[in-house]
Amino acid sequence: MIKDRFEEKRKYPRVNKDAYIDYSFKTPKGQVNEGLRLSVNISAGGLMFVTSRCLKKGIKLKLNINIGSVSKPIKAFAKVAWVKRREDGEYAVGVVFYRISEAGRKKILLYSLF
Repeated sequence: MIKDRFEEKRKYPRVNKDAYIDYSFKTPKGQVNEGLRLSVNISAGGLMFVTSRCLKKGIKLKLNINIGSVSKPIKAFAKVAWVKRREDGEYAVGVVFYRISEAGRKKILLYSLF
């Protein structure tokens, strides 16, 4: 049987829930710290956010994720999976977590389910 080519490939489905994130990454000139951003969607496997910075696919980010009533930010490392320029000149960025604690992943999973 041929699978639908638009079938969801993610292990954890993304939901449209807010999470406040800040991210940083390294460049040859040093560390770049980006201020607070609001995610567009989130899952236990990654998230999407909007930024004015055009990030390159494959770049690695250090994230601090603030969700719901969790008092401490969840720390994660993610890789940029895709970047799309929007009509307003900003960039939608999809990232996949490549290092996150199991406790952090569970908190995001619970947040995305309820």
